[in-house]
Amino acid sequence: MTETSKRRGRGGLLAWLQLCRAPNAFTAVADVMMGYLVARGNWEPAIPFVLLVLAGAALYTAGIVLNDLFDIDIDRRERPERPLPSGRVSVRAARRLGVGLLAAGCALAAAAPRASPAFDGSPWLPGAVAAVLVAAIVAYDVAAKDTWLGPFVMGSCRALNALLGMSVASIDDSTGRLPWAAEHLCVAIGLGVYVAGITWFGRSEAGTSRRARLAAGLTLMIAGWVLVARLPSLVSPHAVARIPVTEVWYLLLALLGIPVLRRAFAAITRPDSRRVQLAVRQAIWSIIWLDAAVAIVVAPPVFALTIAGLFLPMILLGRWVYST
Repeated sequence: MTETSKRRGRGGLLAWLQLCRAPNAFTAVADVMMGYLVARGNWEPAIPFVLLVLAGAALYTAGIVLNDLFDIDIDRRERPERPLPSGRVSVRAARRLGVGLLAAGCALAAAAPRASPAFDGSPWLPGAVAAVLVAAIVAYDVAAKDTWLGPFVMGSCRALNALLGMSVASIDDSTGRLPWAAEHLCVAIGLGVYVAGITWFGRSEAGTSRRARLAAGLTLMIAGWVLVARLPSLVSPHAVARIPVTEVWYLLLALLGIPVLRRAFAAITRPDSRRVQLAVRQAIWSIIWLDAAVAIVVAPPVFALTIAGLFLPMILLGRWVYST
């Protein structure tokens, strides 16, 4: 990229979309939509649902922006064409956006329980989950990213994003306990383990990765997928399952995992940066399909189709904006 093109692109929409990894935000939206379904079986009440979806997208995007801020020295060496090292987006403006999105995400989550008189969940849980998610985001960017804990902290961020949607589960005030049952935690933890595997897999995506590291990341991804696959056996009598789940669902889950496995094995065979990046992108994009598969278990099929529909704008936007 020439200096002239950098100046022309300064502050442009494309630069901001690249900074925010805009295609990936659809996966965060899918997580919250799925979590809401696991908790309630539908997207009612609607206003808290919309607020939590916006909160999840804001917090995810904030984490991406702050990650690039903390990585700017590395990106100057390895990815100088990116918005911050190229100067197309200023550090000051990116910092304001990241901090502002963190604050907005927490405010939206805290407001969700009070936005509808039909809300019968905990009045404090959505805001509390958002606050813990902010702490996890900051911990990853500031301290954990370059340690062996980094992928697991990143995975916890994704699990908390799903739990943000699940924070609307009805609560029994007489017990005061968190309203999450085994099926909630199975999905959230499985999703978190899957994303921890993706993060581990892509830690050296800008260069040549070690096969052992790639294999370890793939193992974690498979483990997360297997945890989510246990959902039908854990759905309890009080859950909101609407349709019978048979072996067809397990077959569907396996088929959805094939593209990820194909890209991952190709990267392990030849661990160059391009193959690793393609595998990471495929794994990230598959989160929408995983969320849609979960929705099939806990709600009518139209909800799963709606979540799966997020894949189209993500793919279209991904033609111009990188995801890794």
